[in-house]
Amino acid sequence: EINPVDAAKKNLDFALLRESGVNRISMGMQSANDGERRALGRLSGRDDVSLAVKRAQDAGIDNISLDLMLAVPGQTVNSLKDSIAFCADAGVHHVSAYILKIEEGTRFYEKRGELTLPDEDATCELYLTACEELEKRGFMQYEISNFAKPGYEGRHNLIYWDCGDYLGLGPAAHSCMGGRRFYYPADTEAFLNDKAAPVMDGGCGAEDYLILQLRLRKGLDLATYKARYGKEFSTAQLAFVKNCVKSGYATLDGSTLALTPAGLIVQNSILAELL
Repeated sequence: EINPVDAAKKNLDFALLRESGVNRISMGMQSANDGERRALGRLSGRDDVSLAVKRAQDAGIDNISLDLMLAVPGQTVNSLKDSIAFCADAGVHHVSAYILKIEEGTRFYEKRGELTLPDEDATCELYLTACEELEKRGFMQYEISNFAKPGYEGRHNLIYWDCGDYLGLGPAAHSCMGGRRFYYPADTEAFLNDKAAPVMDGGCGAEDYLILQLRLRKGLDLATYKARYGKEFSTAQLAFVKNCVKSGYATLDGSTLALTPAGLIVQNSILAELL
């Protein structure tokens, strides 16, 4: 993961990264509109992002992802479309598009009364615009916030969403092995001195699987859900799902339940009903 201003202006050696085995880079662009970037506190501009992407590509690293923020101060449908066009023209293969969330303890939270942010309806319009425009340009949505050219989906994160095994090494690293989650405390000294014991953190059960699979556009395979956890939807759950399908929030082909982009916006409400 790289900050565009560092990559463009601080002589980051992309060739050395490539020789060392780095084959994928994620850059926190957030927006190709310099006014929106300044509103987010970003130092680099559109030209810095272009230069950073080109330097990586020239070094032989063509698997590049750019981050986009949705519903940022001053953003419009047209400015978002321009940012998406920038991503496509830059020749990157992956885009992550996240809706801005104001978190407590941040500068944005302290200044929240001064911010001019899109309302809920405008935020939904921006999200649906992103889904539509990215897919028009060949970035297929495979998860709530992630879009990729075919074959460039984030394999690492797909392991999370499929409740697969992953091993994290080091202070604060999280793992899931054999359906059991654990992590190491955020204590570097203890880890280096072999005094850091892993902390068990529950398991990846049926509810986790349902939640994570419905983040994905491919959706929840009902036969796998039953085989893996012995779970089937009740009559009431199926009735609710059919209402979601009728309202355009989901598709159900008999074997797979998948949320549409409109359904992904209200995923939390749908999950609350299903759970």
